[in-house]
Amino acid sequence: MALDPLFEKALYSKGGQAEACCPKQEANSKDNSMSYSHDLGNGQRLLVQNDGDKTQLALSSGDSGQQQSQSTAFNTGRWSKPPELFRTAEHLILRLESKSAVEFIGVQGNQIKSMQREPDLKDAQRLALEESDENIEPMKPMERMKPMEPMRPMKPMR
Repeated sequence: MALDPLFEKALYSKGGQAEACCPKQEANSKDNSMSYSHDLGNGQRLLVQNDGDKTQLALSSGDSGQQQSQSTAFNTGRWSKPPELFRTAEHLILRLESKSAVEFIGVQGNQIKSMQREPDLKDAQRLALEESDENIEPMKPMERMKPMEPMRPMKPMR
């Protein structure tokens, strides 16, 4: 049975029980992006954002005193449904579905990379992704380096 997309509910598994998440929402009309997050434990957090045709992922770790963050972007197209997150024995796998394709992105340790083929999710644990108001800030370009001073001539050897 097909549901009206505005009222479709995303189901997530938690502790073996499926629970309904918030109604599916189209992209935020203010900034035209959708964001979801998941607390991975041990101070790590995953933030996933769809902004136009790009999907951005940020992996942050640490406490408020010292925090590290890594982000990367993939050209996935606009999502046609909310992303899904799975945990396998090796990694976390993010499933992204757009009108043209289904993409899988793997997160292992501090590495985030696109997967070349569909992983086996038969024994994977589905993790809850929560809607988030957070945005992944685009990286600022690095400042141009100042030229180095020329070396002074060396004294002749005796």
